[in-house]
Amino acid sequence: MILVIAGKRLETHGIRGLNIKDIAQDAGINHGTLLHHFGSAEGMRTALLTNLTEALIADMSAILNSDAPADTIFVELFRLMSQSGHNKLLAWRALEDAEYSPLAEGPSEKLIQQILDGVTRRIQGRDITLAQNIIFLALSSAVGWGICGPALKQSMGMSRTQQDQFPAWVGEQLPKLIQD
Repeated sequence: MILVIAGKRLETHGIRGLNIKDIAQDAGINHGTLLHHFGSAEGMRTALLTNLTEALIADMSAILNSDAPADTIFVELFRLMSQSGHNKLLAWRALEDAEYSPLAEGPSEKLIQQILDGVTRRIQGRDITLAQNIIFLALSSAVGWGICGPALKQSMGMSRTQQDQFPAWVGEQLPKLIQD
């Protein structure tokens, strides 16, 4: 329950929403109880990171294991990453080495490698290089869309329809990009 609440706080408030006091309050428990369960704030964040990473791998694997064409897979991966807390998970890890990092352990590359390894191990009958290219393109564009997108969309005057159609448009470009 605590990790679910922490995940929702990450999604709605970003990294700064992952403080013990607010998570304990949202869970209806004493912050001491939360610390007792996880040992420390970093212990709770590490457990959350593990939980979210496992969910991301499972969600991505389900999409990649479908018989859908590459452009459809890209669109589904993009939607998964841009409409959930997954993009904030990756942003969190990308910022991990920053001064205000919530985690002090290892570089973000370890998480990305863990995701790629977890997903590629689960691919059934799909070209690994193609899958990695799709994953990379979906992750990088979805994280950028999720983090920078609101300001860019507004600055560019994109209508809601254009915004909604963007993942499909990029998905249509994917076969051309992979063949080139």
